[in-house]
Amino acid sequence: MSFPSRTACLRTLALACAALPGPVLAQQAAAPFADVPRGAEAAVTLSELSVSATGVPTPVDQVGSSVTVLTAATLEAQQRRTVPDALQQVPGLNVVQTGGPGGQTSVFIRGSNSNHVKVLIDGIDATDPSNPNGSFDFGQLLTDDLSRIEVLRGPQSGLYGSDAIG
Repeated sequence: MSFPSRTACLRTLALACAALPGPVLAQQAAAPFADVPRGAEAAVTLSELSVSATGVPTPVDQVGSSVTVLTAATLEAQQRRTVPDALQQVPGLNVVQTGGPGGQTSVFIRGSNSNHVKVLIDGIDATDPSNPNGSFDFGQLLTDDLSRIEVLRGPQSGLYGSDAIG
């Protein structure tokens, strides 16, 4: 009685393992829009991009810092007419307004001072250097001409300088 050699057994086992993936790879891929009827156009939803968080357009779900994006469509649907009213819904923000609508309005991010909140409008620093405490007054801003509001929480000093620590 003869026993097969060890190398012959290993060779047979290797051939058997190599032959197994063949039937698996031969399966048909499902049609990507199988449930869409013929003639109907499928709606494609694109992810929101954040430009402020990284300096380049990046999907919001891939940004490393905590970011909230409020689009013009969202602001219109929620009937938010002023920026302080829109910022009330953002987590981690405390909006403080003195007096009625249009009064001095400050925003505090995660408990920091209002002068640590960097405000950029179209990429330009909007902080008023003549303001004694160095903070930005949000009281006069309306949402009519805004396409989006991006709120970055956490330290952004690496991108925007030493006053962007909120």
